Amino acid sequence: MTRKRSFSLIHFLCIGTGLVVDIIRQGRHLFRSRAAWMAENLFLRKQLVFYGERKIKPHRLTDAARLALVLWSR
Repeated sequence: MTRKRSFSLIHFLCIGTGLVVDIIRQGRHLFRSRAAWMAENLFLRKQLVFYGERKIKPHRLTDAARLALVLWSR
């Protein structure tokens, strides 16, 4: 038996709130220095290597994160 996924108003509000938070965080990144960008890039690269070495699975994306990625890709 397949279960149909129902989206309630609360679910859409949670997605919307998450999307607004992501937009605010991205806006904050516009005013960072080049050194801060380079430090973050280095940290993220090290984190990817760490996860790859230990075969750690990444966290699943939230619906708000998926929506943000779709919007940013366009």
